Amino acid sequence: MMWPPIYKSWLQELEENPHPRQALMDAIARNKDPIFASGISQNLYSSIREVWMLQVDFDLPSFARLEHVPVHGRFRQAWHLFNLRNEFKQVDPLLFDWWNRFMVADETLRTELLVELGDIAPPEYKKKRKARKPKRRRTKHKPAAAE
Repeated sequence: MMWPPIYKSWLQELEENPHPRQALMDAIARNKDPIFASGISQNLYSSIREVWMLQVDFDLPSFARLEHVPVHGRFRQAWHLFNLRNEFKQVDPLLFDWWNRFMVADETLRTELLVELGDIAPPEYKKKRKARKPKRRRTKHKPAAAE
C-alpha cells in the first residue's frame, strides 16, 4: 500500500543521488510523515523499512551481499514485494528470472549464475572503481656521518 509513493520518491532521489541504497533511505525518510499518519506504529514501520531496503539488494545484487539476502529475517516479505514489483513492471525481467533461478539453485548452479550476473546486471552494478594509486613510501633520512 505504501510502496508506490516510496518507489516514486526513490526514482526522484536516484536522479540526484547515484547511490541506490542512500537514495532509497532518503525516499523513505521523505515519506515518513504520511506513513505514520496512516496509523502504522514505529515497530511495524521498522519492519516495513527493512523489507523496502532489501529491494536494493534485489535490484542491484552484489557478490558481497548475495549470501546475506536469502537468510535475512525479512526475506520472505521482501521477496513477495519483489514479485509484486515484477508484476507492475518495476523490475528488469532478466534480473527477476535470474533471482528465480538463483533461489532454487544448488551450489554448482549458483556459481554459474554468479558468472551470468555480470552479463545481466544493471549498468550501475558494472561501474568500475577507480584504481587506487599506490601509497608512497616514506624514505628514511640517514643521519649525516660524523666527521
